[in-house]
Amino acid sequence: MTVREELDDLKFRLRLKTDEELAVALNTSKGSIDRWISRKDIPQKWRRIIELQFKGSNIINSQIGNQNTQNSGMGEFDRNGAWKEFMDLFNEFGSNAMLKKFIERLKEEKEKFAKE
Repeated sequence: MTVREELDDLKFRLRLKTDEELAVALNTSKGSIDRWISRKDIPQKWRRIIELQFKGSNIINSQIGNQNTQNSGMGEFDRNGAWKEFMDLFNEFGSNAMLKKFIERLKEEKEKFAKE
């Protein structure tokens, strides 16, 4: 898969249309994304950040995988451990743009849940 294809796939999963929107979600610049494409390589640091931000937890997976997390089956003890792990990762690698997307996604889930 080419860098362009990887970025397009990530945009699709995040419901983004442009590289500019992706740059905001990743808390980087469009110029950085353009350089990755021209070099045909996403730096390892950014691959790790993308993995942690958008694929590293159930909340994030629900955002990119469109799965309902209302009834995840986690017990309260497990949920607290998952929450701590999420917060630790978010504090180190998160961004305001990513947080805004999480909030929007959770509101969508709330609306779906209320309709059921």
